[in-house]
Formats: sequence, C-alpha cells, structure tokens
Amino acid sequence: MGKVVGLILAGGRSSRFGSDKALARLGGRPLLQVVAQRLESQVDRLVVSGESNSCLSIDAAYLSDPIPDRGPLGGILAGLDWLYQNDIDRLVSVSVDTPFFPEDLVARLVQASNADEAVICRQGGQLHPSVGLWPVALRPFLRQAIARQAMSMTRFAQVTAGARICDFDDAAAHAFLNINTRDDLALAERIYAAEARP
Repeated sequence: MGKVVGLILAGGRSSRFGSDKALARLGGRPLLQVVAQRLESQVDRLVVSGESNSCLSIDAAYLSDPIPDRGPLGGILAGLDWLYQNDIDRLVSVSVDTPFFPEDLVARLVQASNADEAVICRQGGQLHPSVGLWPVALRPFLRQAIARQAMSMTRFAQVTAGARICDFDDAAAHAFLNINTRDDLALAERIYAAEARP
C-alpha cells in the first residue's frame, strides 16, 4: 500500500484545558506518549506538529507550522510539506487529545481511499475531520486555502479536498473522544483504566 506517515497534531494552544495537553497525563503517561504508542504500530514513520518535547523519548520528527496560527490545518500542511520533501505519498493525522482512536484506523482509512483521495472519519453521524488520510497532492490546495484564511477543517476536507467518509460506527463509543477540559481528562482516565483491566 506504500508508505504512510502518522502525524500527531499537538500544536494547539489548549486554551480551554489550561495547559499543554500534549504533556497532560493519562494512565500515568503524557498524552503525546499514549497517542504515539497507539499510532506508531500502524504507520511507517511518526511526525509531530508542535514544539519538541525531547524529554518524552518519542522517535518522531517535530515540525513547525509553515504558516503560524492556522490551527490543525497548519499542522497538516507541515506534515504534507514533510511528505513532499521525503518523497512519501500519504499522511494520516490524529489529534494528541484523541487518545482512543481505533487500532486499525490507518488500515481502514487506506482501504477507504481510491488513489489520491483524502478520507476523514465519521462515527454516529458526527465527522472527525482532524482524524484522516491526506495525500501529498493536496499540499498546494491546502496552502492556498490557508492563505485565504480558510480555518475550517470540515470545510477544507469536504469542499476543497473532496474527502471520502470512513464510518466507524462499529468502533467503541469513545473512539473519538476529544479531551478539551479537565472533566474530559477525568472521563478518559476512567476509560483508560477500564481498558487496562485484564
């Protein structure tokens, strides 16, 4: 199926959370480590959009957004630029605050894609556009969209990229749980502890 790079989007301001979510602890480990471990077995290489946290010992390239303050779209553009420089065709993005994405996420996104098509996730009728597959061919179109101040992930995915939808209705109900607040983190801790039980 060709090489697929996994991109962890970890460059947000975490304003609702109050501190850097990448370093928030889940199951005793920083979220960035939890997400990296879940993703690394599914891809050929890991990259992280955000500041380097070298103390976390994650084998990944850290990327700065080429156009600052553009949210997850800026992170995906950084990933696509890295793909272009390294002659790789496809990128799968996940957010650092979405730690329970399916363990077969990448395989299913690749299977749902025809050639150079983007694919985003949906569960229970709700789209999760920051979790998706992005071909390097989208790079110039994303750069143009960001230059026009386009900030909506959903609009870019559906309108500009013409992304296909991959349904995950058979996945766990919390597969795309997004940790935005301390209460969300407390819920994630309960889920993590339940999953860790033998």
